[in-house]
Amino acid sequence: MKEILKKITKWLGFSSQFGRQMQFELLVLYVRGFANLRPKQRKLLSSFKDEHHKLNVGVGDIPFKGWVNVDGLPNPNADLWIDMRQLPLPFPDESVTCIFSEHFIEHLRRGEAEEFFNECHRILVDGGAIRLITPDFMSFARAYVEGDEEFYKVASPYEPKPIRGINLMMRQDGAHHYIFDSEELIDMLRGSGFSDVYQSACGDSKFKDLDLDQTHELRVHESLYVEAVK
Repeated sequence: MKEILKKITKWLGFSSQFGRQMQFELLVLYVRGFANLRPKQRKLLSSFKDEHHKLNVGVGDIPFKGWVNVDGLPNPNADLWIDMRQLPLPFPDESVTCIFSEHFIEHLRRGEAEEFFNECHRILVDGGAIRLITPDFMSFARAYVEGDEEFYKVASPYEPKPIRGINLMMRQDGAHHYIFDSEELIDMLRGSGFSDVYQSACGDSKFKDLDLDQTHELRVHESLYVEAVK
């Protein structure tokens, strides 16, 4: 399907960035319209009424065993195809024990992220936790101001020149919509009702179930780690 959409947008003469965004939204439209027709999806969503689950939001190509892996695109690695911008999320109150999300929230606009955090708070059990990993604006800004080119060689190897690395991180060719620093992300989570919110580090979760971070050098250099407890 992606290749068909790519050919259509190219034939229509759209810019590559606009074409990719249109491809993405058309795939999401497909998910919104047809994902719940999948028997597997209907059965799994129904199970949330009777049992607690762990959610991996934005699975990409790394599904977790024993978790419900969620993606907004028709991804074969995902157990559920759900556009996380479509509210309310299709989970009952207090039906989820923990949420892990690595490099997903930067694909939301600020208002969408705020609504997503509100929904995460709603569906988590009391004492449940969320672990968020996302590009860290402060790390990129500090390295830029200090002239730390070595940081960019690791955190942005495809665009190692600092200004290009910053633009890639912030824009991702149209895929990134909002970039966080620790203060902003912590404030937003507190605003959504989380009682205990703190900056973490790679591999340093307070919860055994959430100790799932990717540990390759690029990801560690570029990322901000924040946890919050309901």
